[in-house]
Amino acid sequence: MSLIDFEALRTRFRALFAEAPTPGAVLAVLDGEQLHECALGVANRDTGVPMTADTIFEIASVTKVYNTTLAMQLVDEGLLDLDAPIRTYLPGFRLADDAAAATVTARHLAAHTSGIDGDKLDDYGRGDDAIERYVDACATLRQVHPVGATQSYSNSGMVILGRVIEVLTGRPWIVALRERLLDPLGLELTHVLPEDLAWRRLAAPHVAGPDGPRVLYMWDNVRSIDPCGGISAAARDVLAFARLHLDGGIAPDGRRLLSAAAATAMATPEVTLPNRYDGSTHWGLGWKLTLAAGSPAVLSHGGANYGHHARLVAVPEHRLAAVVLANGPGIQDIASPLLDEVLGTVGAAMTTAPAVPATPPAVDLAAHAGTYETLAFRLELTPADGRLDGRLEFSGPAAEQLPADQLVQQLELTPVEPDLFVTRMPGSDSPTTCVFYTTDGRRYAHLGGRAFNRR
Repeated sequence: MSLIDFEALRTRFRALFAEAPTPGAVLAVLDGEQLHECALGVANRDTGVPMTADTIFEIASVTKVYNTTLAMQLVDEGLLDLDAPIRTYLPGFRLADDAAAATVTARHLAAHTSGIDGDKLDDYGRGDDAIERYVDACATLRQVHPVGATQSYSNSGMVILGRVIEVLTGRPWIVALRERLLDPLGLELTHVLPEDLAWRRLAAPHVAGPDGPRVLYMWDNVRSIDPCGGISAAARDVLAFARLHLDGGIAPDGRRLLSAAAATAMATPEVTLPNRYDGSTHWGLGWKLTLAAGSPAVLSHGGANYGHHARLVAVPEHRLAAVVLANGPGIQDIASPLLDEVLGTVGAAMTTAPAVPATPPAVDLAAHAGTYETLAFRLELTPADGRLDGRLEFSGPAAEQLPADQLVQQLELTPVEPDLFVTRMPGSDSPTTCVFYTTDGRRYAHLGGRAFNRR
């Protein structure tokens, strides 16, 4: 029995796409055994190549769910203990904080509770040793919070977990991915290396320009960070991967690729999110989770590389999953309404940011003002007319790839409650939240999944 009226959803997609700045997008829904797809716009604004349902996009951080699935296969095989120190598998593993390096576990890495400064995105070459070299260079990474103290999104932690996978399988990460997931699931439209993608229909990335979206002529995936964001895939392949989790670890051909216990563990809360207003309430192992009394659990993950964006949701209880992929800005304004409709058919919903109040409450703005930093971001907050004016600056190796006009974003943070503020990121009409809190005697701003430590 079909849960989704896809023709109605397709009509809604067309209306939302017509108002969005992205050049192209694909919507796909897996409804039990039925796959529905719709592609709109162009894959490349310069060439006018039309978008098709089999067009491949960088799915960026959705890769992290694949990476964690590989790790959980190793748990099934008795090769990996989630609660053993990473040094059990990587004896030379180092961080700037030696105590953290000695205690951090695979569970911390998969649940983003390691505290490792998460946005080291350096390129260590094209060789099979790229991830190994990356992890060796993590010796200088500091902690944004003590191990296990709170949650902060960590690309670096996922790469470290990818190195553990390499050591335990004896394979380069991309080979382990191919042998253990892509080939068994028949994912022929999923690749990592650009030379494997060159002969496919590939969406070009676009960023906002003075005359509308413009092509960003760069390849921003490098082998050293593949485990945190290196996969490119067509929408149907993303849903074929999600189906593995909808079916408790069983592939379409009946083979068990992941134990039911491992699939359940990935969808079990590990940490409650400090900021529970941007879609999810908890983090499991690899998956973001939205849990509410009386509603089915929602598994989700998003991804954003420069000019590529992905949003994936799954409801295992109803064997329902949906993905939206876009090759330019504005995915939030397309994906959120569409995915809300899909989830609403089974009584599920993502959490949402509160509306900007017409009359903001008077709060102690000075208590939140200051400079908050991670490796890749610097957030300066200044009180102004009952709100906080924010200046978000990208820094580090990742920033070197961005056009100059993309390096700094101006934000206005309006208070809703004493420690809860709402803002809009540039290029989006959808609100997002910033939560201020204290943990372990330290002050943080939680924005975009990251805990920014106040300097």
